[in-house]
Amino acid sequence: MNDSRLTGHTKVNKVLGLTAACIFCWSAGSQVSRADSGVNTQPHLSTEQFRIQTRMAELQAEAKGQPAISFSDELLHTASTDPTLASLLDEANKRFELIKELRQEKQTELRHRIQSAESSIDAQQQQLSDNRDRLAMVNRKIESLEPAVEKGLIGENYLSALSTEVEQLSAQSDDLEHSIEQIKWSVAEYSLQLRKQDSERQRVVKAQLNTLAIRKRQADRLEEKLVASESVSQSQKRGYQSTDSQSFLHSSME
Repeated sequence: MNDSRLTGHTKVNKVLGLTAACIFCWSAGSQVSRADSGVNTQPHLSTEQFRIQTRMAELQAEAKGQPAISFSDELLHTASTDPTLASLLDEANKRFELIKELRQEKQTELRHRIQSAESSIDAQQQQLSDNRDRLAMVNRKIESLEPAVEKGLIGENYLSALSTEVEQLSAQSDDLEHSIEQIKWSVAEYSLQLRKQDSERQRVVKAQLNTLAIRKRQADRLEEKLVASESVSQSQKRGYQSTDSQSFLHSSME
């Protein structure tokens, strides 16, 4: 009778031990599963990756002439959980607006110079045209008066005054032609500066983007190695927990 009760108690203990072992194994596996799920589903950017991608987004917006920076969803999500990283986006926006404003100011100044010079050319060309018309008229008048001067009907002083006016008009016309050519050269120079300003900035932006692309690949590879290392650690952790569970189960069965 005593042996029968002892056997019954032993069976009950083994069942309870087995149940406890199963609960332990399920709990450990659930924790590891949740940890793995968190690593795989949550977007993760290192600070270096975040800085590089933020700067690249800023430069790409400048290169394309966008009115504002288009940050990726990954950057925005990461920044929403870290105020320090969010401040980097704010800094990028402020820097982008400042550079855009400075470029617009320089371009506006150059365009104003071009417009002012072109207006001056128009005015001087009109004056040159008037001078030439006046010069042609005076020359015709001198030619028509020469017979009268020879006959003594008109004094030579009057003819001399007309000749002086011709010389003055000719000199003014030469000066105007030279001035117009100088202003045209200035317009060409301003236009060249305007084009070079854009092309030079584009060259600088392209070079910076190429450098950042190299840094991004390096940062991505480093992050992949870190993630792989964490994955190995998680696997080892699961192995340890599995061993512990089996040991606990074995001891419970005994």
